[in-house]
Amino acid sequence: MTWDDSSQGAELYDGFISAAVAEAIAEDAAWYCWHASRRQAMLEACWEKAGAFVHQQIIWVKDRGVQAGRSTVICVTSQCPLAKVAAQDVR
Repeated sequence: MTWDDSSQGAELYDGFISAAVAEAIAEDAAWYCWHASRRQAMLEACWEKAGAFVHQQIIWVKDRGVQAGRSTVICVTSQCPLAKVAAQDVR
């Protein structure tokens, strides 16, 4: 099993989010997470359980393929959700 084994499912994201909230994320900080597009719904559900919601998307426009982990990303754009905690004033 590897750190990004998809069989870990939501538990991987829930654990990561819990640790990040407890140790690193300021109360008024925006959250973002680059991830595989097929995990978008799972990520949003995990964020909602933690009290955050997707506020907007960050779009990374690339002029060439990029080495990312064990694969080369060949698409022209990558999308990344940006979230805020529900109690925050969204501007």
